Amino acid sequence: MATACAGGGGGNKAASTKANKDASGPPKAGGRLIMATEAEVDGFDPTKNRFDITGLTYAETVYDPLAAYGKDGKVHPYLAESIDHSPDYTTWTIKVRSGVRFHDGDPLNADAVKATLDAHLRSPLTSPALASIASVDKADDMTVAVKMKEPWTAFPSYLTGQVGYVVSPKTLNDPNGSRHPIGTGPFTFKEWIPGNHFIAAKNPNYWQKGLPYLNEIEYRPIVEVQSRASSLSAGTIDILHTTDPDTIVAFRKDKNVKLVDDATSKGEHEESFFMLDTAKPPLDDVRVRKALAYATDRRTVVNTVYAGILPDATGPFDKNSPYANDSGYPSFDLDKAKALVAEYENEKGPITFELGTTNSAKNLQAVQLVQSQWKDAGITTTLKQVDQSQFILNALVGNYSAYLWRQFGEPDPDGDVVWWSSATAKPIGSLSLNFARNKDPEVDTALATGRHSGDPAERKAAYQSIAKRFAEDVPYVWIGTTVWAVAAKPRVQGITTWKLPDGSEGIDSLLSGRFLLSHVWTS
Repeated sequence: MATACAGGGGGNKAASTKANKDASGPPKAGGRLIMATEAEVDGFDPTKNRFDITGLTYAETVYDPLAAYGKDGKVHPYLAESIDHSPDYTTWTIKVRSGVRFHDGDPLNADAVKATLDAHLRSPLTSPALASIASVDKADDMTVAVKMKEPWTAFPSYLTGQVGYVVSPKTLNDPNGSRHPIGTGPFTFKEWIPGNHFIAAKNPNYWQKGLPYLNEIEYRPIVEVQSRASSLSAGTIDILHTTDPDTIVAFRKDKNVKLVDDATSKGEHEESFFMLDTAKPPLDDVRVRKALAYATDRRTVVNTVYAGILPDATGPFDKNSPYANDSGYPSFDLDKAKALVAEYENEKGPITFELGTTNSAKNLQAVQLVQSQWKDAGITTTLKQVDQSQFILNALVGNYSAYLWRQFGEPDPDGDVVWWSSATAKPIGSLSLNFARNKDPEVDTALATGRHSGDPAERKAAYQSIAKRFAEDVPYVWIGTTVWAVAAKPRVQGITTWKLPDGSEGIDSLLSGRFLLSHVWTS
C-alpha cells in the first residue's frame, strides 16, 4: 500500500497562479491525452496491488475516492455524500451518493463500499493500515458505519487514497479482476499492456455532470527520466510527472512547456532518504546507522545530483509542514562517523552491506556518490538496481539492507502510522509495512496520541517527538525534501484548478505528482 507516496496539503500559490494564467476560457470537452508515468504497476486492485504514484494515478482514472483534499487543506466528501463521526471518534458514518453507477451499470450502494473495506480488512497488504477498524456494518442501502477499536480522528484522510477507492464487487471477486478494473470513475478501462501502455475511455455515464472533459487517456510508463523529458519535448507525449531536478530546472526555462511544481507549496511533502533495514546486521546496530548519518554530506548530494533545488531534510516533516521542528538529527561530521565505525569494527568486524535503488540513472548517480561518502568513513557497500515494482516488494519482505527511498508526504501524519508503528514491523520474510522494521515504544505512544486526540496542539507535539526519536535511532538517513512537478504542453489546462463535488475549490497543489485527470482539458 503506497498511499504514503501521497503528499501535499495547503496550497501551491506559485503553481496555481501559473495554471490560472495559462487557462484560456471555460473548459472544453474532447481530445485525447498521452501521459508519461515514472513506473509501471502490477495491477489495479487496491486491496492486492502495490500502488506507488503511478498506481494511484491509474486508480483515479477508473475509480473514485470516497474523499479528497480541498484547497483549504481539509478532507471533503467526494464519492461519499457525507462522512460523519460520533463525539468520541469511535464510529464513522459514510453515506454514498445516490444515482452513481459502476461502469457495468451496477448501482453504487452500501454493499459495494462494505465489500471494498472488508476486502481491505482481509488483505495482508492493506489490513495493517486499517487495524483500528473493528467492523464495517451496513446501516442502510446507502450508508455504512465503520466502528473503531479506538478513537481515530484522522480516519477520513485514509479515504482520499488507496483504501478509499470503491471497487465493484465483481472486480474483487474475479481472480483476474486486477487486470480488468470496474469502478465508478471518470474513465472506463479499455486496454492495458504492462510495460507499454494503459488506455482508458471517457465514461459517458459519469455521475459528475460535464466530466471528464477528455475523450481518452493513454498512460505510458517511461522509467528513465531523460527519456520521459525528451518525449515531451519531441511531442510524442502531452504531459508527465517527475521529481528529476534537471528536468524541472530545464522546463522552468522552457517557454514551450507549462510547468507546475510544489517547491513553494504549504503543507507536507515527501522526503528523499536512505531507508535502513534495522532488523538486519550490521544495520541493526544504532552505531552503524548513526555513522551513516554523520558520513552523509547532504548538501553535496543535493548540489551534485539534484541541481541544488531540494530543500534540506533532517526529519520526516519538511520546513513547510505544520509539524516542522528542530529534530536534532546528526549533521555531517566525518570524524564522528569514523569513530563510530572503529568502535563497531573492534567488536564485530568490518561494516559491509548492499545499497539498492531503482533502474534510474539519476538514482544510480545518487547512490554512487553516497557510497563514496560512506567509504570515506570506512563503510563498504555493493550497489544493486531493481525494477520499481520489485523494489517495493523487496522492501515489504525485507529483501534489502539500504534503499534510496521517497516517502512520508501524507497531509496528515496519521497516514504514516503503518510505516512507523512497531505493530507493522514484521520479521524479515513477512509483509511489513514498517519497511525499516524499526520498533520504538516512544514512537508508538506518540502515534497513539496523534490518532486519538482532537487537540491540534497535542497532535503537533506528538509528531514532533517522533522526528526527534528518528534523529536518535536513525532508521532513515535524510537527504532532502522531494520536489514534484508536472510538465505539459501549453494546451493542457486544469492541472491544479478544479472543484470538488460540493462546489468548493480542490487542492491546488500536487499530491506527490498526483492530480485528477478528470478535470484536465485541452484548449
